Amino acid sequence: MAVFGKNILENLTTGMYPDARVLYREYVQNSCDAIDSAVDSGIIAREDTSIDIYINAEKQEIHIRDNGSGICKEDFVRVLSDIANSDKKRAVDKGFRGIGRLCGLAYCNEMRFISSAKGELKASVMTWNARKMRTMLNDDRKHTADEVLGAILDTSYQSANMEEHFFEVIMTGVTNPDLLNKDIIRNYLSFEIPVPYPNKFMFNEQIYEHAKQLGVSIDEYNVFVGDESDEQVFKGYSTRIYSGNKVHDEIKAIEFKDFYDENDKLIAWMWFGLSSLNGQIKAQGNIQRGLRLRKGNIQIGESGTLRRLFKDARGNEYFIGEVFAIHSELIPNARRDYFNENTICDEFERQLREFFDYLWKLCNVASDERSAYKSIKDYRESVTKFKEKIKTGFSGGVDRETMQNALEEKRQRAEKAQRTLRKSTETTDDDITVRVKSIVRTVEITGVPEPLKPLPEIPSEVKKSENGKKSKPIYITDELSQYTKETRRVVGRIYDLINQNAPNIAQELITKIHAGLKLKRD
Repeated sequence: MAVFGKNILENLTTGMYPDARVLYREYVQNSCDAIDSAVDSGIIAREDTSIDIYINAEKQEIHIRDNGSGICKEDFVRVLSDIANSDKKRAVDKGFRGIGRLCGLAYCNEMRFISSAKGELKASVMTWNARKMRTMLNDDRKHTADEVLGAILDTSYQSANMEEHFFEVIMTGVTNPDLLNKDIIRNYLSFEIPVPYPNKFMFNEQIYEHAKQLGVSIDEYNVFVGDESDEQVFKGYSTRIYSGNKVHDEIKAIEFKDFYDENDKLIAWMWFGLSSLNGQIKAQGNIQRGLRLRKGNIQIGESGTLRRLFKDARGNEYFIGEVFAIHSELIPNARRDYFNENTICDEFERQLREFFDYLWKLCNVASDERSAYKSIKDYRESVTKFKEKIKTGFSGGVDRETMQNALEEKRQRAEKAQRTLRKSTETTDDDITVRVKSIVRTVEITGVPEPLKPLPEIPSEVKKSENGKKSKPIYITDELSQYTKETRRVVGRIYDLINQNAPNIAQELITKIHAGLKLKRD
């Protein structure tokens, strides 16, 4: 007969998950299964269900309670002490391996499971001495897993209301401060667990409608977090994309993609947001960034789990969206950071890679369009500045020549950009590509003349006077009339040297020098 040593418990607790916050996901997904069971059996209506998470940082306590079916007294000890041998169904229930309940032992001194089924007068209590468990795991003595469990487990009973049905996890002496930070936990849960989209996310009805058309549901539960468990958790989606404190981009529309196997059975489906795709979405201020993978509306892995399926991993951070795995053979692994390997998973990845290639091309299309608009805009603005210089005067010959050469280069780029845009409008694109181009156009030409209108000519600074003679270029040194012609020529030469040797600070430096020279001499 095989004997499991104590290290198996270490692997299932302290060594199982790198992120302590995972314990919330594990307990919430068990609560979701209990709520589904209660609703299916008619014990409670879906709208009356809730999962309440109480966090008391001062007392270092966490309570997670649901009003699902509960566990009856007869089955309580067997169900909760039977490790990795759950009664749940692999392709139906969210938590089915029977190991997730142990994760809390790594982060508290004591953990209690309390439960009661409807019609019972007693609630069952199982107390786990987590501190003692860690001591036994860390000592040099050999222990079997059964010996450790026998030393740290205790079962008791307390009175209960016959109408109550619940399951509660209580952790005391919580050792990880992040687990007691309500803001950190709300943000984590807003993507990790199956909760509704916020009403402020304007595309939620489109997402629900698409799921309905596919004949699938998006599992959602009422989850509350706080001192008094009074703040409901919603998914953290927003249409605004920030860079620092400023709005950098915005989701203007969403699109969908469905994935089927060779027998036309749905493998997965996804929605993704369309913006002007103006660079990667920064992590700071944009909790929603990335295409996230979900099964049972619970996140698989983290926001970057699908990055490896892009040819360029950066592509994942240009979008927001969700990939919902549907096929029964897409089974989350024990750590729930990806799926078990099988032929369906291989086909799922193949189709995602193919579609992500398309999404990356969208990024390149948006970049090309944006660059074209900016080249045209830059040339028009440079022409305006050059006209202004003709009136106010150049700082010197180098300044004049540099601006003329730069203007000619910008005109060439603008002409090339116009050819690109004309070709783009003549190309027969798919609907999504057309929408991306339209979004880029809306963002880039706001307040700017139509980009395909004829470009302005490079203005000539030399005009003929009334007597038919060509006028000389105007230089700002002409303003220094209090100085001799030779002095003005020297000043102009100094300005040219500054322009040549310190172009980055030339304008500011010349302006200061010139202002000083313009002051009337004593």
